[in-house]
Order: sequence, then C-alpha cells, then structure tokens
Amino acid sequence: MKRKWTPEEVRQWYDRHGLYVYCNPEDGNWMVRKAWGFGWTMNLANPRTWLFLAGVLAVLLATFYWSQPSHSAGVIGGADGPTAIFITGKP
Repeated sequence: MKRKWTPEEVRQWYDRHGLYVYCNPEDGNWMVRKAWGFGWTMNLANPRTWLFLAGVLAVLLATFYWSQPSHSAGVIGGADGPTAIFITGKP
C-alpha cells in the first residue's frame, strides 16, 4: 500500500518537478491541497481519481441522454448592431 504524503512533501514535489498538475504515483492520496493558491487538486497518477472522473462523466452523459429537450434559444446579432433573441418551446 502506498503511503499518503504530507502537504509539505506534496509542495516539495511540485517544486522539484515544476508541473502545474499533480501526477505522483508514489503518493496514495487521490486529493491533495494545491501548491499555489487555495483549494484542492487531484492526483492524476491514482486510479481512484480516474474512477471518480469516469463516474462524473457517466452522470453527465446520462443526464444529457435521458433529459428531453423542450426549449431552445438563439441569439442573432452582435455588439455592433441590433440583437434579436428567439426562444422556442414545446406546448
């Protein structure tokens, strides 16, 4: 079993590799704190990350597949002239 790295070790990994994404196969964490700014990022070398991303994609695709489109909108025009907005819907 891979050991989970501390936030300081993750920061050192970022500094050593100079990458914007975190892809460390030696780290057992699938989510780590970002080295810059605030928030969290995913360890792209961890299989659990890819399972999570596949699950999110499956939910999105299922939502779009089974939802019935009933409305649409279109915009004709631009910033330099008149603009028309058309909205349609099923009764």
